[in-house]
Amino acid sequence: MKKVAWFFPVSAGILWGSVGIFIRSLSGYGMDTATIVGSRTMISVILMLIGIAVIDKSQLKIRLKDLWIFVLASWLGMFGVNLTYNEAVNYVHLSLAAVLLSLSPVYVLILARVFFKEKITIRKVGCAALAVFGCSLASGLLESLGGMKLSGYGIFLGVASGVFYAMYSMFTKIAMKRGYSGLTITFYCMVVIAVTLIPFTDWKILGAYFTEAPVHGAIFMILHYDRISIIYKWITHISSSYIFYTVFSELCKKLRNFKMSS
Repeated sequence: MKKVAWFFPVSAGILWGSVGIFIRSLSGYGMDTATIVGSRTMISVILMLIGIAVIDKSQLKIRLKDLWIFVLASWLGMFGVNLTYNEAVNYVHLSLAAVLLSLSPVYVLILARVFFKEKITIRKVGCAALAVFGCSLASGLLESLGGMKLSGYGIFLGVASGVFYAMYSMFTKIAMKRGYSGLTITFYCMVVIAVTLIPFTDWKILGAYFTEAPVHGAIFMILHYDRISIIYKWITHISSSYIFYTVFSELCKKLRNFKMSS
């Protein structure tokens, strides 16, 4: 398993990076943000429920006194991320929206200091900076800055998506300290969002979308929802800052060993 562990964070980044493509396609059809997010989470809940029932039913167990964690993680975290990021890609370039979202490690460091009293070290700051810089390079943002049209509202939404993602990481950590797995946290966050958005979802346009092209619509939707809920969310309970922190630490160790050997 360790030999292929690298595959999961790489796949998560690739799959998450394609979010904007799906969102713009569905928005172009006439779906609003509430309909896109609502239908996504509803289908995700069904797919995840089937998967958990097959793999491990015990993952569905939670304590009633911990319900507030899942509610806040949903509203102040996952729902906030989906809402703001989905809107941001309609106002700014996909590359800029992705980079603004990638600022979340910076906010994680600040929030972890406030809520968990974790130290902000030079190494952690360096890792967060590398994370943002890496996303900027990978997204092609630096090449497109010259001809890019900037929207103040779009930038605000992009920054907000990073803050909400950081909040989701905070509540996830609280839940995991109480013994819940990333799969359980993701599932119940999806449930809360799905229930919240039922009255705000445009069922008519969803019906029209599937009626117009049933096979294409079904495949497109499943790829979109399954990609986000099952693959991406399952593995991202490990925060981005931790991943870059680990990689950066290993690089530092190798450099020290190289200097000592030479």
